[in-house]
Amino acid sequence: MKEKVQLTENAMNSIENGAVLYEKDTKVESIALLVKGRVELVADGISMVLGTGNFLGACDVGKELHSFTYYAKDDCAVFVIPVQGMAGIERILAEKPDYRGLLVTSLNYFLAEIKKQLQHLREENESLCGFIKEKYELCDQVATMCGFEVSVENALQKVENSMQQSLQEPEDLGKYYLECAKMPIEAQKKFFCGSQYVAMYHYREQCDVVNEFLAYCREQGEVLHRLFRCLILEEDAKAMWLSSNIPMTEKQRLKHLKRVLPLRFI
Repeated sequence: MKEKVQLTENAMNSIENGAVLYEKDTKVESIALLVKGRVELVADGISMVLGTGNFLGACDVGKELHSFTYYAKDDCAVFVIPVQGMAGIERILAEKPDYRGLLVTSLNYFLAEIKKQLQHLREENESLCGFIKEKYELCDQVATMCGFEVSVENALQKVENSMQQSLQEPEDLGKYYLECAKMPIEAQKKFFCGSQYVAMYHYREQCDVVNEFLAYCREQGEVLHRLFRCLILEEDAKAMWLSSNIPMTEKQRLKHLKRVLPLRFI
């Protein structure tokens, strides 16, 4: 992976494949219109690719810190525009009416992509949760068949707690903008280009919705991390055997533990 590039403001910049345009948690000093190529955005629980016509970094002007790290997926070309807070965006929309529709429309599609990422994370968590519960229950069945008594209740409860701790986003969160993304691009651009006030109003709301979606994505990413710990760490499996009433030494218990652990990955 290449180092972060030095961007020249108010100019077209050629970016090599793999280079970093903006880094997560750094100050937002400019936004970039992607003119050619693709850029990958990476954050907690998210990795997605944007194509030409998208504004990079625009969703974080209000909070002043980048939520993503931006990597060039191809040799790219971006036009870099300096900004200083929301006032900078207002100035741009006042001076360049064509940017109004382009900015709002690109963020509509951006929100649709984040929504897909969130849905994918939730589906992966549900699938992994079901897999882990199935294997713990299988372990319990095999142990019973072998004449051993083990306890999987605590381990199963830990998995359930991980899922229950994740909040479900409101069903209508961002729905207006998600529906806008389904409209023809030219219709969106033409509507938002007509008024600086309308474009700015939508842009502010879009940034708030992006931050809400990102918070839910981070949460789902944390749940996925906790679930993977159940697969990787032996502490839960070890606890099942140490809590059993089988009269054996610690060494014997661990020996049995090693025999049963692979069952968790069948």
